Amino acid sequence: MRAGSRPAATPTPAALSGFAPRLRAGDADKVELDDYLSRADAVPRPDIDARLNHLHRVTSRRQPWPELCIFAFDHRKQLADLALETGRDPACIPELKLLLLAAAEAAATEAGLDRRSGILADGTYGQRSLNAITGKGWWIGRPIELPSSRPLRLEHGNIGSQLIDWPLEHVVKCLVFYHPDDPVALRAEQDALLLEVWQACNKSGHELLLEVILPENGPDKDERHYHTMLEHFYQLGHPAGLVEAAAAGQRPVGADLSAYRARRSVVPGHPAPGAGCAIGSIAFRFRRSGRAPDDQGFCRRPNHLWPAFAPLDAGRTG
Repeated sequence: MRAGSRPAATPTPAALSGFAPRLRAGDADKVELDDYLSRADAVPRPDIDARLNHLHRVTSRRQPWPELCIFAFDHRKQLADLALETGRDPACIPELKLLLLAAAEAAATEAGLDRRSGILADGTYGQRSLNAITGKGWWIGRPIELPSSRPLRLEHGNIGSQLIDWPLEHVVKCLVFYHPDDPVALRAEQDALLLEVWQACNKSGHELLLEVILPENGPDKDERHYHTMLEHFYQLGHPAGLVEAAAAGQRPVGADLSAYRARRSVVPGHPAPGAGCAIGSIAFRFRRSGRAPDDQGFCRRPNHLWPAFAPLDAGRTG
């Protein structure tokens, strides 16, 4: 041992007992163990240590998703409004969503996307679609936000009571309209609910997809704000499993995501009015941000009602 060096901490039997259930189950990841051993003196109860629990959660995920093609048809308000405008019975919307699911399955089969397919579908009009696809090896995301709500509201009330009935393979998707220069009270209210959602997901074992969008009616839509907001959310204490946000601006979001071992970030493309395709602008954004390893994938959200397939690289977890 070099002079002046400090011997590694020796964990006590009582502290190691907190790892016993995980070790017996074979799911104590090396990263988790290394983190504990590096600071064992400061962690008398590893079973309740926040950092270790986060590492355990993100290094023992049930399903790796190295590549995904996701079809989003979780629209609720848009379809209800369209039914009202055209004099149609909203009761036909669930049938439409079954047709959309059938089309997605057919497209995935034709494209050979086995274990690389996913959907975003709601429980309001798409519960039958969710029931039909569950257990087939697809990535499944479900929205919980009340459409267009700002401040954020949950469509079906308390998140904990909702997740009791959700299969674990369903990913919680929460969309929030947010701006870093929002009034302090509005930011605090939205932060509190997002933390509640994140904590509920931690307890239930569900993953979280946080979708962050600048308010449509806001005066400032500088896309560099997305980087500021992502940093804020991670520092707030809920590094979401999947984060959908727009271009990172001058430095890549990936530099921040890697520390939290998040699934990956996705860059959505919003075509300008009249534009036929956003691919060119998306490519420019990736070049500008340096195409960091964490910024893997993009999705195209046309101004029209239905989004296109959204490639998303859920990537490695390290």
